[in-house]
Amino acid sequence: MSATSFTNELTKLRDSGAGKLTQNMIKLAVTKEIERKTNLIAEAEPTFFGGTQSYLTPIQAVLVSYLVATDDEIAYNQSGLTNRMNLVHQALVQQNGSYPSPTGHKAYGTNGYLFSSPATTVVSEYNFGLLLNKIQQKGVVK
Repeated sequence: MSATSFTNELTKLRDSGAGKLTQNMIKLAVTKEIERKTNLIAEAEPTFFGGTQSYLTPIQAVLVSYLVATDDEIAYNQSGLTNRMNLVHQALVQQNGSYPSPTGHKAYGTNGYLFSSPATTVVSEYNFGLLLNKIQQKGVVK
């Protein structure tokens, strides 16, 4: 779904009076994605995200926020991402006859080739400031 279509659908839901239901659905979806990304990292790197704590440190919260905003699985280094984008490009050219090249694209985020998202909107200095202020207000449990 394009960003414009997504925005239009959310606007229709809001204007139809389904605001509270929509808000709860979005909150649930974001919560599930945060849990999925946190579990993904915990499985891959238990020393960093392992243990039985039910909280995230500030750096973990920033990392998970980035992962949710960009849908980055942090599974490859830059060379691996370039290879993956080239393989995706080859498959799409084979399937469709032609497809835009990944040259000049990042894998994730704004203008991402594997997954494009408005990452600069979510992952901004202002929004991370808000996140870090909330963390500071609640305190960090060690």
